[in-house]
Amino acid sequence: MLSKQIYYEECLLLSDLNLVENITIDRSSRAGREYCLKNFLIIKTKIRLFDIYRYKKPLHRDYSHFSGVFKTSSRLDRIYSTVFIAEATTEILYEETE
Repeated sequence: MLSKQIYYEECLLLSDLNLVENITIDRSSRAGREYCLKNFLIIKTKIRLFDIYRYKKPLHRDYSHFSGVFKTSSRLDRIYSTVFIAEATTEILYEETE
C-alpha cells in the first residue's frame, strides 16, 4: 500500500497590476476609480497566493503610486507568494522614489 504524500509547490508572483484589492488600507483616499480584477482574485485564491506585505503587515499603510489627477496614493505594486514563502519573509520595505 502506498502512503499518501502531499507535495507543495511554491510560487512567487511580482506584480504591477494597477489594482487595489482593499481600498480602505491600500489607498490614501476613496477618490479615483476602483478596479478589481475578478479573474485575478479567483486565480489567487485557487493557487493560494498571499500578498506578502499584507500578510506580514495587515493594517500598515505604504504606497507605491501617487495619482496627480485624483490626488491620491495607492499601493499598486505587490509581491504574492504561497504561505511558506510569506512565512519565511523577514522584512518588507517600501522605499520612496522621486
